[in-house]
Amino acid sequence: IAAVPPPHGRTLLLSKLEEFLYIEGGEFPLSTNIYPNTIYPEGYNHLVQFSLNPFPTFNYLINGMSIEKLVFMVHGENTTVVLYRINRNIESPSTTLISLNIRFMVAFRDYHWLTHQNSTFNTNHKMLDNSICLQPYEELPAMYVYHNAEPVEKAQFWYKNMEYPREIERGLEAHEDLFCPFTLSFDLNKETNCYIVASTHEYNKIDVFELLRKETERRRRYPYVVQHNSNQSQNKERLEYGRDNNYEKGRAYDDTKQLPNSEKITRLIESLLSVSDTFIVKCGNDRKSIIAGYHWFGDWGRDTMISLPGITLVQGRFEEAKEILLSYARYVDKGMIPNRFPDYGEIPEYNTVDASLWFINAVYQYLRFAKDLKSIKNNLYETLREIVAYYKKGTRFNIHMDTDGLIYAGAEGVQLTWMDAKVCDWVVTPRMGKVVEVNALWYNALKILSYLAREMNFKEDSNSYNTLANKVKESFNKSFWFEEGHYLYDYINNE
Repeated sequence: IAAVPPPHGRTLLLSKLEEFLYIEGGEFPLSTNIYPNTIYPEGYNHLVQFSLNPFPTFNYLINGMSIEKLVFMVHGENTTVVLYRINRNIESPSTTLISLNIRFMVAFRDYHWLTHQNSTFNTNHKMLDNSICLQPYEELPAMYVYHNAEPVEKAQFWYKNMEYPREIERGLEAHEDLFCPFTLSFDLNKETNCYIVASTHEYNKIDVFELLRKETERRRRYPYVVQHNSNQSQNKERLEYGRDNNYEKGRAYDDTKQLPNSEKITRLIESLLSVSDTFIVKCGNDRKSIIAGYHWFGDWGRDTMISLPGITLVQGRFEEAKEILLSYARYVDKGMIPNRFPDYGEIPEYNTVDASLWFINAVYQYLRFAKDLKSIKNNLYETLREIVAYYKKGTRFNIHMDTDGLIYAGAEGVQLTWMDAKVCDWVVTPRMGKVVEVNALWYNALKILSYLAREMNFKEDSNSYNTLANKVKESFNKSFWFEEGHYLYDYINNE
């Protein structure tokens, strides 16, 4: 999936690879496809292990021969590398003819759509000096394929009616056609390391093992050091790439079962640290943000501010945290940060009552970790004051402070809180009124502003915010607490 432009505009170019291993004419599939009432081929029967170490790694076992398939992406590029490593059975004679055939299955579509055979799809491809170029539609980016196969065989046919069970579960269209432009054939008697690279970038020269080395190093270069009681030297040896080769024929192997709890926690933290990096994205105009989720979400204000401490601050990534905060500050309008930035560059949407309050909390967390009061004073404090001022006097969607100091929010047909499901014009959970977590965040924001103002020697501001915070606290406890049930109301209104 290529993001053009990043992080939005996500386009599925290469959908999958269909792989077959041939041993003396015998055909053994590695891949698996699902069609209506049919599974073919059944490569899952040869899969003995899947692991992340640190990249997705598939291990197959066929006639005593192990095949390791590694998939990784190049950071900051629309480039995916698939690397196959073949370990031949030492008992099989070197004269045994072995080959790996791989058929490309391409879609070239928006990530929300599905592809079907059509006459506008350009089925031709160009053979360049060191790659193959495909561009079925002029409005979509070209994809360059690099490989060490020989030969390349023209295919030119469609896989029809592939079925996606998860889409069926979601009640969506679930059948797609994928086009196969060519087949790559690898002679495993000559080469045991086979690679395929799919990219929107045109390389003059490519070294997949150098790309692998750099990506492995990048993922393991964390500012946060995991502390545990296990022997460090032993752990380092076990965590090296290619560690998980302990598996038996016909049975998946889980190498974590025998590990002490301390190392299980270590691996979990390493995995979380590794994947957290993928959520930091660079948007248009070099604006940095945090993506709300893959593959469906862009950058959302609420999600960005909630996740910012864990993804940046606790890992010591203070400059990135500051850059994200300053970026969102530039988009504050009428006291509100955007709810989300649309996929195709339209005007940001501001339909959120809590994101701006989460923003204030994120600034405070930045201060706690980075100890950078100067940047907050010079670049962010006035923005925080603007947010509070608009919440007091009123802004979009009838968001305003009531006479009791609590925040009221709500407008017909608009979802403003984290319960933001909407079907056509129907807001599933409108929550119009004074919402419990919004007013907790409002109190928190006032206390933060009071603290910041005091630290900056703005005593009048500090006293003003603190007085209002005390009023909000009293009104909150009086209005939201349901004594008989011993719980807080979700929201309150005039009813």
